[in-house]
Amino acid sequence: MHTKPKHHHPHRQAGFTLIELLGVIAIIAVILAIGVGVAMKISEGASKKETKTRLVMVAEAIDAYRENGPTGDYPKAIEWEGDSCGRPTSGYIRCMECADSKFQSCSLYDERRMAKLLEEMETVEECKKLLSHLPDNAINRTNLNVGTQGNPKKLTLVTILDSYEQPIILLPHGGLGGVPSVMSRGADVKANTDDDIFSDR
Repeated sequence: MHTKPKHHHPHRQAGFTLIELLGVIAIIAVILAIGVGVAMKISEGASKKETKTRLVMVAEAIDAYRENGPTGDYPKAIEWEGDSCGRPTSGYIRCMECADSKFQSCSLYDERRMAKLLEEMETVEECKKLLSHLPDNAINRTNLNVGTQGNPKKLTLVTILDSYEQPIILLPHGGLGGVPSVMSRGADVKANTDDDIFSDR
């Protein structure tokens, strides 16, 4: 009795071909790109919300000063325009780099005016209660060299930071109806751009 010889067919090796591997890698890259984009949007939304909360707290503290402060008006820092070279105003004098210029041109003018505002609001209990709700990382203390070359001094500058770790800015008449408000430069850290954040808008 004759039996037919068995034919051995070559079998495909287990695993992926190069084309299949490249396809899988491409799919994973697309999924990762989508995931990263979504995560960034969620993170940006959270940062913007946190910044808005901080701005509203400061704006409410400014209003509380007017209602409960010693003068029945907004803090004097709202209208403060700085001082001339080397002359202290309530303990705040210009930095050494700006010793020969008007204070408004000082790169730290906004931060120093905010520091003066905080100094005034700390004297009113209702303001202190509102500001106490700010997170610890929102309060920044920086030691500066101030005064003039011939009369250098040290100054601790206290400012409030947004969630992007940038100082918030006081707008003396920037709120609705011309009342004081505060703002953040947003994620791009530039003023007058679409991502600016305001306490009352």
